[in-house]
Amino acid sequence: MTTPPTPLSPGSPATHLPDRATVMHVTHPGGPDVLAPATVPLKRPGPGEVLMATRAIGVNHLDLYYRDGTLPLEGGGVDIPGLASVGEVLAIGPGVDRFAPGDRIAHAGPPLGAYATHRVLPVGRVVRFPHMIPWEVGAAALFPGIAVHMMIYGLGLRLDGRVVLVRGAGGGVGLILVRWAAAMGARVIASVASRGKAEAVQEAGAERVVVGTGAAALADAGRAAAELTGGAGVHIVFDGLGGPDFAKLAALVRPFGRIVSFGQVAGPIPPVDVGVLGPMRALGLDRPGVFAYIADRERLREATSALFTALVEGLLSPTVAGVLPLSRAGDAHARLEARSVTGSLVLIPD
Repeated sequence: MTTPPTPLSPGSPATHLPDRATVMHVTHPGGPDVLAPATVPLKRPGPGEVLMATRAIGVNHLDLYYRDGTLPLEGGGVDIPGLASVGEVLAIGPGVDRFAPGDRIAHAGPPLGAYATHRVLPVGRVVRFPHMIPWEVGAAALFPGIAVHMMIYGLGLRLDGRVVLVRGAGGGVGLILVRWAAAMGARVIASVASRGKAEAVQEAGAERVVVGTGAAALADAGRAAAELTGGAGVHIVFDGLGGPDFAKLAALVRPFGRIVSFGQVAGPIPPVDVGVLGPMRALGLDRPGVFAYIADRERLREATSALFTALVEGLLSPTVAGVLPLSRAGDAHARLEARSVTGSLVLIPD
């Protein structure tokens, strides 16, 4: 692995800064093989910007959607995916007084482009990253942890003593959600696709684990919910799968309960008839978006502060399923698409 350049002090000559970055970019929308290496010019940080040397990059399901064309990349010449990374400040632009060269920082959300050895980032989109957290752990937990904070705190959900079902519990977001919810006193039913993921969600705090896919797994989840609630139904379903079974989730939730949708790895979510949600069952349906949540810097600061504190104190410990060199980003995407990953994958600069 290449050692990042030594951080510059504010008075160091600009000629010591790298002027190129190695990236993995999307040559055209398609499968994992469309990710290819490239070398791109690296500008100096301007007013309100910092130059970061990347130490670790989180691989998230949204990265797949940007790669295959489901979601549009930002363009600008080279299409570089990636939503979350951690690293060190190499240099700061004029007017930046919040950070200094050598500081550890984290970035999540827009602007995209985390699949890079170096990046210039707006100072308002980065936060301090504690020394006590290993690079790989921070990268793995960053985007999923913010998503979980959004679902729990952003939606104002009460979890203590509540029975919740997490569908897609074996992924990066799902595992952190199970751990966080259990730590807050929730009784968690976790649904996973394979027995290999069942042990991980049990260790994360799930009280019941359902293994399988499709209608059969949904029926098993319904039976587990009935057993834990005396037939009343769960208080909340956190759904990371979507797909054709999404509309059936309402039958598992008690009146005035909630369905929180955070993914669709099983396929697009079909149109929802609001008549199914009420008036007899009076259910709430939420589809929160991480980008909207952290568009406000104060929410970004609150979410990352809570996440980093939980990591330092041992409340959360994300499962790092693998650490791969940046040049093998395509392999990481292939593993995610196969739904064979328990937890999160991380890339590090070669």
